[in-house]
Amino acid sequence: MGKLSKQYFGKPIEEIQVNDVEKLISEEKTEDYSLEYTEIPKSINYDELAKEISAFLNTNGGLVIFGLRERKNMFPDSITWGNISKETLVRALRGKIEPWHDELIFKEIKNPKNETELIFIIEVPKSSEPPHMGSGRYYIRNVWESRPMGHYEVKNMFQQSTLYKDKIIENVIGPIFNDAEVICNNIDYDYSCELDIINKINISYRYLLYLTNDEEFYSFIDEFYAKVKEFNELVSRYKGIMSLIIKNAIKQKLPELDYGLFDSQDDILQYKREVILVTYANRFETADLYKALLYKIKPREELKKRKYIKDLEDTIEYSIFPNDKINNKIISSDKFNEIYSYCEELASQNESLLKLWKYKEEISDMCLSVMSLCLDKM
Repeated sequence: MGKLSKQYFGKPIEEIQVNDVEKLISEEKTEDYSLEYTEIPKSINYDELAKEISAFLNTNGGLVIFGLRERKNMFPDSITWGNISKETLVRALRGKIEPWHDELIFKEIKNPKNETELIFIIEVPKSSEPPHMGSGRYYIRNVWESRPMGHYEVKNMFQQSTLYKDKIIENVIGPIFNDAEVICNNIDYDYSCELDIINKINISYRYLLYLTNDEEFYSFIDEFYAKVKEFNELVSRYKGIMSLIIKNAIKQKLPELDYGLFDSQDDILQYKREVILVTYANRFETADLYKALLYKIKPREELKKRKYIKDLEDTIEYSIFPNDKINNKIISSDKFNEIYSYCEELASQNESLLKLWKYKEEISDMCLSVMSLCLDKM
């Protein structure tokens, strides 16, 4: 919201003052497709005001300056101060506009010479669920005025509104909800994501999302995916940090190991993250110490996350470089736990990893909020 206020006043609606309205008068800014002047008479005609607001809702939105008299040639003439309160105005219009639109903005401007007198700037968004009635009739905005809609115009607008909402749900809201659900269910273990889904959504449907004028919603969605994208980048960037931590822990706790293995070959370097070899149902499974540290879960629990592993046998063989038959080192359970605990200690002292874990918690909370917001729009 606030785009129309910036268009006509060059500033957000909350910053508009009396001198800004007076400037419109001095510049002789005429009414147009999205600007309407309406004076405040002694006896207020709420039907007429509801007509103008509903017409803007049904078209492309607009700005109503309630308290500005116009000349016949549609130039602004003079300010007409009134004694009506914002609460009274909104309450009266709620009974005239159907369905009511919660995103109407009413800006009060007080008379600097008499603070009991007011005028209002009413910013009206384009509705995402038209048509709206104003005092029992449907209106639409023409170039300089609002006119009643014909039967087929009303019928077509209802059909387009339903189709529009279905498109938004199917092509935008639904995919975002599904994506947030997947992230929520997997962020605590083995999460990976390609490009954020907001970039995958067809640009025309992304535009439809912005046309809803629900700035709070789409701003939060953008913030959510920006956070997810940054988390992805951090995960990729910090693999080297994790690997270095594990390497240093093994060196420290297994001084008898041939350290040259760590620096000689790339294929050896990748083994240093896979340090558990588990005998399970006559097969071998390798748990990834890197993932265990990244997701802050114990290696034994890391194995249990796999769909085909229901239980773990008590007999577990711990190995260093289990995929390397030549350099593989068998270690005791106590020694492995000592290595892993030292890895956790080193990781908890790393500011980059602390930032990564904080992001993971924030994204988990944001996923639930995104899903709730999407459900509200379905």
